[in-house]
Amino acid sequence: MSIEDKALTGEEIGNKLLQSVKEMKEGAAARVTKATPNQVASASLKKGLEE
Repeated sequence: MSIEDKALTGEEIGNKLLQSVKEMKEGAAARVTKATPNQVASASLKKGLEE
């Protein structure tokens, strides 16, 4: 399969984006990333500071 075979039309891209937005609004995310803050970030959060 060449790169040209994978190309999407503008309408296809738009439909994929709309579907993604609908899923996000429903809370059906494809993946969830959880980050553990390091010591500096933890201290900032405890003091109410933003990074």
